[in-house]
Amino acid sequence: MISLEYIVVLATAIFFICVLLYLALCERKRKKELKKVSFETGFTYSPAADIELPDLELFRKGHARSKSNLLTTSESGITWSIFDYHYSVGRRTRKQTVVMAQLDRELPEFSLSQEYFYHRIGEIMGFKDIDFEEYPEFSQKYRLKGKDENRIRQLFTPRVILTISQQMEGHVEAKGNFIIVYTPDKRVKAADLYEFFQKTIIIVNLFK
Repeated sequence: MISLEYIVVLATAIFFICVLLYLALCERKRKKELKKVSFETGFTYSPAADIELPDLELFRKGHARSKSNLLTTSESGITWSIFDYHYSVGRRTRKQTVVMAQLDRELPEFSLSQEYFYHRIGEIMGFKDIDFEEYPEFSQKYRLKGKDENRIRQLFTPRVILTISQQMEGHVEAKGNFIIVYTPDKRVKAADLYEFFQKTIIIVNLFK
């Protein structure tokens, strides 16, 4: 007679196998869709993202870091790379689509992200970001960090601040001649990728 414990173990194993098969099928479908997007938009596609990543905050987080589904192109003197980037924090895997631009100028290191309630608690405890008195709505909505505050303030002109306030939905990080735009924990659907890229161009062009 088969024990209840055996049935539970078998059912659990079958469940996990089904989940793994489903995830594998989803990844296979995504690769196929991204390859199609590359043909339609003039990108070069590679399932293995064999590129060296700059020393940016996102790429220093967590462990078990990996990248895949690379699309590349050059436009207006900028080398563009779009790829899926994964890293783990504890048992959780965080996945996002990253648009990376290599510019022909050097930028001060900075990160710009949405500001949340816990960030404001951090400010009370002494973890300050860079605010602009002339643009209180921008300073309240976004969290801007970086060591070279003077250079960053020079970079964030009124035009940059106003455009970002109207256009930006994700995070921006820069250092040297690299700048990236991404939305944490969100892989952009293949059907929406080119639109996301066009929005990113607007942001990157502010700093080139």
